[in-house]
Amino acid sequence: MQTQLGKFRQDPSGLWHYNHGQAMGRIEAVVADALAHKPDAPAWFWFNGTPAGIHPRDTPETLQSRWEEWRTAYQNDPPQFLTCLAGGVKPR
Repeated sequence: MQTQLGKFRQDPSGLWHYNHGQAMGRIEAVVADALAHKPDAPAWFWFNGTPAGIHPRDTPETLQSRWEEWRTAYQNDPPQFLTCLAGGVKPR
């Protein structure tokens, strides 16, 4: 499913992935685009190579905040990033 700023695709397991279509872009606009077009199923949001899960009740602010936490964890401490994925623990 093509959107204005990206695309949702479904993998073989049925999980949806949103990837933005521009190499660079404003995270605020891309998050809003993803949420405006998200499928009614589990989905991941990808921006600049870093994922974040899209939750059913996400707002642009909550999704952007989660993505920023996960990106920081990945950049600063990859094992902590795995903790974020597993249990949603905020990075140090």
